[in-house]
Amino acid sequence: MEFKEAVKIALQSLWANKLRSVLTLLGVVIGVASVIAGIALKGFGNLSIITGIPASLTDFGSGAWLGLPRTLYVLALIALFVWYLLEHTPFGRELHAVGGNPLAARLVGIRVDRVVIFSFVVTGGLVGLAGVLQVARQGGGNPQIAGSFTLSPLASAFLGATTIHPGRFNVPGTLLAVFFLATSVSGLALAGVDNWVESVFNGTALILAVVLSTVLGRRLSGAA
Repeated sequence: MEFKEAVKIALQSLWANKLRSVLTLLGVVIGVASVIAGIALKGFGNLSIITGIPASLTDFGSGAWLGLPRTLYVLALIALFVWYLLEHTPFGRELHAVGGNPLAARLVGIRVDRVVIFSFVVTGGLVGLAGVLQVARQGGGNPQIAGSFTLSPLASAFLGATTIHPGRFNVPGTLLAVFFLATSVSGLALAGVDNWVESVFNGTALILAVVLSTVLGRRLSGAA
């Protein structure tokens, strides 16, 4: 019974926060991503890129410092940067305000459109950097690999909102969720399960994470 009530509260909260607008934006993003993926497949002839990659890049991606992959240090620096940006800068406070209630943020003088556009620009830059690190780590580029990174980032973000700062997206919680999901998927692969199980696992984790983060956020807002 409690689970049904939690799902009901989550759906009501999502609808109250203009679910249709969110779905529209998400649809546009996925559509643009599909177009870009199609252009990439056409441009590279549906083939992986294994030539023309600087040796210094692949050496960096395959190397290690103090027994840890070099890319892990880059991850730590990026996480520290994003954490500081969100928690200790005016832009971070404005972004939290816009994410919580865009209408209220606009009424207090925050330029919502500018904040949203800038957040997409920063996100795009970080995604591009992640692509470079992926190439450095694997030693090549695969134009079809983007599809495998659709559910897991969303699941990590929402699952991270259930820890550290429940009901609020935060960098430490997201990192914990990333390692949890990655470890779980690796464990499933080592157990010899079929490939489709990974998608089901990530999808289920995303659904549960959305419900939990929404319920926690609503309860904390009510308590405040």
